Amino acid sequence: MTQNLSVRQVSPDMDKVKQVTGPVVKREGLNLYVQDVSGAVVPLDMSALQVRKMPRDGQEVVALYEVQGNLTNVALSIQGEKLD
Repeated sequence: MTQNLSVRQVSPDMDKVKQVTGPVVKREGLNLYVQDVSGAVVPLDMSALQVRKMPRDGQEVVALYEVQGNLTNVALSIQGEKLD
């Protein structure tokens, strides 16, 4: 959770913003791994968001993220759907 941590400041470049939709396959610290509908697993750096509760494994999410450099996908927004 990023509740008590400093939040990364991001000024999005709309040419670099992408969307991923699919289930969370793994959580590791402030990184969330989402399997896109294409089958690719996209790692998301959640440090730019204030999140009260990180999505859980298997939860379907829709996230907007910005590709920074060649290796970092910084999440700009995330929406989840509760699965019961």
